[in-house]
Amino acid sequence: PTANTDDSSCVAILEGCTDNNFIEYWSYDEISSNITQLISIPNTDNGSCSTLIVEGCVNPIYIDFNPLANVSNKDMNIVYEDIENILNITMPGVSNDNIQIVSPPTIKPGKNGEFIMTNQKKGRTGKVSIVVKDKLTNFTSPPVVFDVVAVPDPFASFSQKGDKFSANQILTGKIGGTFNNERLDNSLQLRVSEFKVRIGLRNLGVVRNTNGAFNDRLKSEIKKARRGTQITISDIVFSSSKIDKGRKSLFSQNQVVLTVR
Repeated sequence: PTANTDDSSCVAILEGCTDNNFIEYWSYDEISSNITQLISIPNTDNGSCSTLIVEGCVNPIYIDFNPLANVSNKDMNIVYEDIENILNITMPGVSNDNIQIVSPPTIKPGKNGEFIMTNQKKGRTGKVSIVVKDKLTNFTSPPVVFDVVAVPDPFASFSQKGDKFSANQILTGKIGGTFNNERLDNSLQLRVSEFKVRIGLRNLGVVRNTNGAFNDRLKSEIKKARRGTQITISDIVFSSSKIDKGRKSLFSQNQVVLTVR
């Protein structure tokens, strides 16, 4: 039964990495590559576990040095095809300036110690192996394998919130798009290329080059729409300057229906 009397057994929620196989569970000293127990141990996982602990010698002057690279991105073990993927690549005991990408050639150094993968293709296997080495010692890391996946089709949305809208809200609103993925949304910044409009049973054709806004002809028709009329936005096409320089089309998974109140 649900408790109704306090017995002082309440334990405060402390979010963090709760898997001790990952560096984020511990207090990690990047200089010495040592881990120590945190003062407060998380009891609620928040998805922050990302760097698997690899034990071994981390001093490159010794023969048993283990040069395994830690490679991660914000989508865990996937990268997206044909767009910029920001990767964090580290090697224990090796400065970022001394990390050299052996493969693939689609990865180049970026800003703030990050690396950028661009125009990566799925290929036959749908995977990419990332190999890096220490420039000073020529120690080469074993491959770190990522799945390469296509950018998903986005969802269309309307800038105004609600189920029913005044004519003025519809006139001033815009069609937009989202991947429901903050990283992709911020990176790709979708633009609406075109969409079709139907007011009631009347098809009013295709709207292009308005970035999701209604043109003057449609605004005139919307003003005439009676209460309860449905305005259907369909066949919504998006593009992004970061995907094939804006030449590739992405198609919405849904249509938008606006009801005049």
